Amino acid sequence: MFLKPLHHSLYSDPGSTLTPGAPVLCTEFGGISVVPAENTVKGEKDWGYTTASDPDDLLKRIEALVMGIVDGGLCCGFVYTQL
Repeated sequence: MFLKPLHHSLYSDPGSTLTPGAPVLCTEFGGISVVPAENTVKGEKDWGYTTASDPDDLLKRIEALVMGIVDGGLCCGFVYTQL
C-alpha cells in the first residue's frame, strides 16, 4: 500500500510513496495452523487465521499465500512470520 507523503508540523514522512526502482517487500504474512494430532491436547495458545487438515494441506495453503504475493511481479522479497 502506497500513500501520499504525510506532512505535519512536527514530522514529515516522504517515504510513504513509491520510489521508482526501490524494492517492494511483504514483511509479514502467514498464520496457518495445523489440526493437532489425535493424541495431543489442543492448547490455549493454538491459533491461526486458517487451519490446515494435514501436512499436505499446509503446504498447499502456504503455496497459495506465497503465490499471491509473488505472482504480480512487484514484490522482490517476503517474510513468512507466523509458522
